[in-house]
Amino acid sequence: MYSYLQLKLKMASVSHNVSQDAVDWRKYLTVIRDQGHCWCCWAFASTAAIEGAYNIFCPKVFYEVFGEKIFNPSVMHLSVQQLIDSVVIDPTKNRVQRGTGCFTSSPNNAYRWILENGICFDRHYPYLAERGRPKEITAPVLRINGFSRVGQSEEEILKAVAKQPITAGIKFSSALLKFNGDGVYEGPPPDENQKCFGRHAVLVVGYSTTPEGKRYYLIRNSWGEKWGDHGYAKVSREKINDEYLLSQFSYPDVGDQS
Repeated sequence: MYSYLQLKLKMASVSHNVSQDAVDWRKYLTVIRDQGHCWCCWAFASTAAIEGAYNIFCPKVFYEVFGEKIFNPSVMHLSVQQLIDSVVIDPTKNRVQRGTGCFTSSPNNAYRWILENGICFDRHYPYLAERGRPKEITAPVLRINGFSRVGQSEEEILKAVAKQPITAGIKFSSALLKFNGDGVYEGPPPDENQKCFGRHAVLVVGYSTTPEGKRYYLIRNSWGEKWGDHGYAKVSREKINDEYLLSQFSYPDVGDQS
């Protein structure tokens, strides 16, 4: 095994018999993780998106680089800590958390760094929930070809999610923190809406409609399995208080790496 693997990946013609009315990528993802008190949702969302994309389009490469013959969702996590330590902080755009050194950012910033450097697995660079100095790593890495932004129209979003999980931002609020997964999340109440601060990065892993006719996106969070429905939640696809709950969509490209 080389310290750096440059493997030629061909984007497979993947057919998962996915209905246009409903998509669910959860079985292609690793287990839910908990970011704890560290401001790094952007790193968890982006690494989960890459894990999912590899497992959908080129699973054999994903397993080979990790050193397994089959998918092991409990351990095959990419390193969030490597991103926290290595992504450059822009003081004009990023807020730094006191005590931990963690900081606000976006999945797109993570994709840009991974595009230049690759990313190793968590077992070689484990999560510490605080920012430290970047470490020299000789372990194998995964690479991406780039990333693509997705427009805000429902047609564009559904088309992207039907292909693979995509990252997004959701308005951060106490209502989101307390959501227990019962029903479809429809955002904070009007009196709390003005108190929301910033966007929290999540992974959109599917979409469908409830028996009552409520259309929703299925999201994966990084607040542990006790949040929502075992770490997942249904989020309304409708406008709430004159705006959509999710925005800033993008996804990584793990195609031909020649």
